[in-house]
Amino acid sequence: MLHWNIYTEYDRRFTEAHTHLRDLNGEVERLKRQYAAFVRTRQAATQSCEGYDGPHPPPTVHVRAAREKVGALMARQGHMLETMA
Repeated sequence: MLHWNIYTEYDRRFTEAHTHLRDLNGEVERLKRQYAAFVRTRQAATQSCEGYDGPHPPPTVHVRAAREKVGALMARQGHMLETMA
């Protein structure tokens, strides 16, 4: 009985296998297109960031410099207000 089922259902199983293989090939093509889009996006992002890899001072240096500048400007403004008064 087992041999009978194997031989009589071979065509159906063979057809199903080819159908699934065709479906799988479609999915593989879709994934290839998606991967190619990812690679293009990654390359564009990498190229847009070129030139920014130099040394950057930590933000605290900028904040400290800005505080000193604001302090000096406030002193000058206070002196000018005293002179005007």
